[in-house]
Amino acid sequence: MNPNKKIIFTSGILGIISLIFIFLIIYPLFNNIKKNSEVLISQKKELASLEGEIENLKNFEKIYQAHHQNLEKIDKLFIDPEIPTDIIKFVGFLRKIAEDSQIPIDISSPTPKKEIAADPWPSITFQVSCEGKFSNFGKFLEKIETGPYLIEILNLNTRRLTEKELKPKEFEEFSLADSSISLSIKVFTSR
Repeated sequence: MNPNKKIIFTSGILGIISLIFIFLIIYPLFNNIKKNSEVLISQKKELASLEGEIENLKNFEKIYQAHHQNLEKIDKLFIDPEIPTDIIKFVGFLRKIAEDSQIPIDISSPTPKKEIAADPWPSITFQVSCEGKFSNFGKFLEKIETGPYLIEILNLNTRRLTEKELKPKEFEEFSLADSSISLSIKVFTSR
């Protein structure tokens, strides 16, 4: 073999070996690097997302701690219908306010909770009726509206007492200037 053919033959073999080396070793190596880079990038994105969530949770915890007392106060505005003492306390509150306002009241049992689509918050309703001076009733309304419970006055009916109504013994203390009042009080509940 002459030297030119040896050089061409050797160059050809080296070229084939180089191609085999490139396709069997270097190409898979670069593919693995590419896949590992993609996995690393997605893990970095996930880590950044988790770090953001952790930061948000820390901020939420700080905000919660700052407003914890206010949230407890808000929670106390609602009565729990599952706990009878809450309902009893509310009725006691109404009776105490009525006594302070110098009006006798009758409170009916609360109506069962109804799920009303237009009403976004759960509640129970009490029917209250009373007789007395309208000015005293105004004081009563003002005190229950500024009281420690979240309420809404639904219906309010008032009328003057008639002579016929004043004749029974239980109405002797009232006069024609007094009123008979009935109202529905919606009390918002926690459940």
